[in-house]
Amino acid sequence: MSASPRDFLTDPRLFGRTDKVSWAAATPEAVAAHALLQHRFCVAVDERLRERALTRTDLARALDVVPATLGKKLRGHDWLQIRDMAAICLELDAVELWPAPGSLDELRPPRTDG
Repeated sequence: MSASPRDFLTDPRLFGRTDKVSWAAATPEAVAAHALLQHRFCVAVDERLRERALTRTDLARALDVVPATLGKKLRGHDWLQIRDMAAICLELDAVELWPAPGSLDELRPPRTDG
């Protein structure tokens, strides 16, 4: 995948910040689903970090990764891998961060025309 997850939003600046986002219509369904899951995960991670008065840098240090690399993934400039997500859940002791849609409809991002 050459495009980043945030590239599939109509407003990429909103990636990982809010659930109120719109997705580009031309995105292949599996890619859009991956981007949606990463987006939801990033929103949940940031909420958990705020609850614990931690920063992304704190999390990166705990995971022994470069803070800029983790930041790119959490802002949607790069793709999170399953191992990244698992490490974050384990570090934050929070399995509920794992994005688990309840149906296929929840796995499909809402699309906008255009």
